[in-house]
Amino acid sequence: MRFIETKNRRKKVFNSWLLSYIFLLILTLLLNVFAYTKSISIIEDEVTKVHTASLKQLQQIMDSRLNDVKRLSIEIGFNDKINSIMRYKEPLDCYYTYSLVPIIKDLKAFKLANSFIDDLYIYFGYNNFILSYSGKYTPEEFYKFRCNYKNLSYEQWLAKLMSRQDNNYILMGDGVDENSSENNLAFIKSLPIEDNSICEATIVAVINQDVFSGALQEIKWMDQSMVMVIDQYDNILISTNNLKSNSSLFKYGQLKEYEGIFHMKIDSQPVVVSYITSSVTGWKYVSIFPTGIFLEKAKYIKKIIWLSIILCLSVGFWVAFMFSKKNYTPIDRMVKIINDNVGEPISEDSDEIRYIEKSLLQVIEEREKVYKKLDKQKDVLKNNFLCRLLKGHISNIDAIQQSCQNYDIHFEGDYFIAMVFYIEDYSNIFFEKMNDNGDELLNMAHFIIQNITYELIGGSFKCYVVEIDNMLCCLINDYEGKEEIINDKIYPAAEQIKKFIEDKFGIVTSIAISNIERGIEGIAKVYFQALEVLEYKMIMGKGQILIYKHVIKQDKAYVKNRYSLSEQEKFVNSIKVGNFKDAQVILNDMLDDIFSGEVWSIQLLKCRLFGILNTIICTMEETKINWDQDFWERLNPVEKLLNCKNITQLKEQMAYVFGCMNEYVTKQSAKQNADLVNEVKKFVGDHYYDVNLNVSYIADSFEVNPSYLSTLFKKDTGVGLLDYIHKLRIENAKKLLDQSSMNIKDVAERVGYYNSVAFIRAFKRYEGITPGKYKTI
Repeated sequence: MRFIETKNRRKKVFNSWLLSYIFLLILTLLLNVFAYTKSISIIEDEVTKVHTASLKQLQQIMDSRLNDVKRLSIEIGFNDKINSIMRYKEPLDCYYTYSLVPIIKDLKAFKLANSFIDDLYIYFGYNNFILSYSGKYTPEEFYKFRCNYKNLSYEQWLAKLMSRQDNNYILMGDGVDENSSENNLAFIKSLPIEDNSICEATIVAVINQDVFSGALQEIKWMDQSMVMVIDQYDNILISTNNLKSNSSLFKYGQLKEYEGIFHMKIDSQPVVVSYITSSVTGWKYVSIFPTGIFLEKAKYIKKIIWLSIILCLSVGFWVAFMFSKKNYTPIDRMVKIINDNVGEPISEDSDEIRYIEKSLLQVIEEREKVYKKLDKQKDVLKNNFLCRLLKGHISNIDAIQQSCQNYDIHFEGDYFIAMVFYIEDYSNIFFEKMNDNGDELLNMAHFIIQNITYELIGGSFKCYVVEIDNMLCCLINDYEGKEEIINDKIYPAAEQIKKFIEDKFGIVTSIAISNIERGIEGIAKVYFQALEVLEYKMIMGKGQILIYKHVIKQDKAYVKNRYSLSEQEKFVNSIKVGNFKDAQVILNDMLDDIFSGEVWSIQLLKCRLFGILNTIICTMEETKINWDQDFWERLNPVEKLLNCKNITQLKEQMAYVFGCMNEYVTKQSAKQNADLVNEVKKFVGDHYYDVNLNVSYIADSFEVNPSYLSTLFKKDTGVGLLDYIHKLRIENAKKLLDQSSMNIKDVAERVGYYNSVAFIRAFKRYEGITPGKYKTI
C-alpha cells in the first residue's frame, strides 16, 4: 500500500525536476538570442569606430595640406621682392620689370615644392597685372588662357582678386574641360598681411583636387558608402560620388557639434552618418554608409545561432527527461527505506524531498536531546574535577590521568600557567536591562568571559576555563615552557580580553597571571601564585593586569632612583626661568621613570612623589612669587596625595597639582611683570636727567637681571628700555627749547646728556633734525 502511494507521488517530484530542466533549456535559448542581439550591436559599434577613425585620418590629411597652403601664402606674403613690387604705384620701368624674373622663379620653386598645388599666381592691384610661375599676364589674358571658370565670370573673378580676402577658399569651375563636373578649390589671401584694411595684392593657390579625392577614396572602404566635404555655405567641395556643389543632401547647420554620428534615411534607405569638423577651415568631413552593411557582417553569426536553437530544442527535451528519471531513482529508494523503518507515511501536502528532510530532522533532534543530557552532567563533573585539581586536592597521578580521559581533558604539554579573572564591576547598561538576580547576572558575566577567553587564548594554547570561588581561572597548557611567552603571548591576549569585555559589555575585571610551572603538581602552584598576585590589586588599583614575576620580584628587590640628578636640575632651572612648558615635559618624564617597569610599594611611591612636590614648592619660592594662602588651602596637595589608593590616582593627582601651581605662577608672573614695567616707567620719569641713568643702573635699582629687564620691557611696551629713556629725554628737551632761551649745551645737561654732541646725535636720530634747527622753526 505504501509503495503504491509512493508510485503515485512520483509524478509530483519527477515533473518538478523536468520543468526545472525545461526552464534551463529555455534560459539557454534566451541567452542565445541575447548573444545574437549583442553581437549585432558589437559589430555595429566596431564598424562605426573604424569608419570614424578613417574620417579622422581624412581630417588630419586635409587639414595638413590646408595648413601647408596657408604657410606658403605667409611665406610669399613676407617676400621682400614681392612687397617691393606690390607697393610700387607708378608704371613699372625696366628695373622693376627685370626684378619680376626672380619672383617668377620663386613662384615656380614654390609650386614644384608643393605638388598638391595646380596653379599659383599673384595679382598686383596698383599696376593691374598677374604674375604666375609661367610669366607676367594682364588679368584678361590670364583669365582667358589659364582660368575661364564656368561658375565664375571674369568680372566676378577680378572682383574677388581686388577685394580683401583673408585665408578664404572658393570654388572655381574647371576651365580646361568644359564637360567636367568637378570644381577647383582655390585658396585666396590678400596682401599686405600686417594690414587688413587695404588690398595691394592677392595670392591665389589652386589646390590639386586629386590630393583630396584620393584621400576620400581611401576611406571609402565600401562601395555603398559615400564621403564628402561641406563648407559653411552648404557647398559640397569634394565628394566620392561627384555630387554637385549646390546639392541639398546636407545643410551645414544640421551638423552643429565638432564631431558626431546619427541615423537618417536617404531615398528611403536607412544610413549612418558620421562627421567631424576641420580645425583649420571649419569644413565638415561627412561619411555616409547604409545600415544594411551591419546585417551582412552578422549573417554567419545568425546561422550559428539558429542552428544552436534547433539543436537545443531537438535534444534538450530528451536529455531533460533522462536526467529527471536518473536523479529521481535514488530519491525513490530513500523514501522506501524511511517508510519501511520509521513507519510514518507521506502526508498529502508534501513531496518526497520534504518527507526525507522531516524524517532526518526528527532523528537529529532526538540525538541532540540525548547528547545535551549527557553534556550537562559531564560539564558539572568536569568543572568539579578541575577545581579540585587547581586547589591541589588530588595527588594520585593515576586517578588524575583517568579522570582527564573520562572528561575529555588532554594536556598536550608538561607546562602550566594560570590566569585568574576577578570581576570588579558589571553594573552597566547591558546588565541593567536584565531583570535577573545578582547570582544569575554574575553567571552571565562569567559565561561571557569564558567564551571570549576560549576564543582568544584557545587559538594559541590548549586551555580550560573553570569557575572557582566566584572567580574564573583559565588553566593554560604549554609544551615549550619558555618564560617569554608570558610577555609575548599571554599578556597581549589578556589585554585583548580585558578591553573587549569592557568596551562591549562594561565588565571591569582584574586579571592575575602566574609563572610557568612544570608537571601536574605545578597546576596547584600556578593557581596559588595567581591568587597571591591578585592581592596586589589593592595597591595597583582595580581593573589591572598583574603578572606574578613582575610584582613579587619588585616587592623584594632593592629600590634605587630611576631618574638622574641632571634631569632634576633641568627641571628646577626650567621653573626658575619661567619655562613651564619644558618643566612640564621633564616632570612627565620623571613620573614615567617612576611608574615604568616593575612595581614599587604604594608607600615608597608616595615618598618619591612628596620629594618631587617639595622640589617644586622650594623652586617656585625662589622665583619671588607671592603665594596666596587661599591658593594653598584650596589646592591642599599633601592631603590629595595621602588619599590616593593606587598608583594611577597618585600619577593623576601629581599631574593635577603641578598643573594648578603652573597656572597660578603664570598668572602671578604676568601681574608682577606688568607692575615691574610700570615702576620702571615711573623711575625713568623721575630720573631721566641723571647722566648715569641706563639699563644696568635701573636693573640694579630693582635687583633684576639687565637682559631680563630689557626683554620684559620691550615685550610689554614694544619699545626698548634704552630707546624709551632717550625718547623721554628728547621730549623734555623739546619743551625746554620751546619755552626758554637756554642754549643747547645747557638743555643737554638738564635732560641727562654728558655733552651737547651726544644730545645733538640723539636728537637728530629720533626727530630727524638737529636741536638748533628745531629751535628756529
